[in-house]
Amino acid sequence: MAHLVALRESDERTDLVTEDAGTHDLTSASERDPRAAVAVLAAAAHAVDRLHAAGWAHGALCAEHMVVSDEGAVTLCSLGSATRCSARPSAVGE
Repeated sequence: MAHLVALRESDERTDLVTEDAGTHDLTSASERDPRAAVAVLAAAAHAVDRLHAAGWAHGALCAEHMVVSDEGAVTLCSLGSATRCSARPSAVGE
């Protein structure tokens, strides 16, 4: 998830300032060599899994909401639609 650096409030709006996590998003994964692309996709799945394990659902997940660093690390951003959820997803058929 994005790391919060500052919270700036005024009468009309609230700005969340986050740490720079990279210059690309998940849409650029196909521009990498196939092994690197697979690693980025795995990192994206891991980031979503960590969010769910913390008891949250993103709510509006798309490729542009996954910032990718030059090293292939994925940071989730744009959590405006995030909602609390069960930390343990129910199994299919339960």
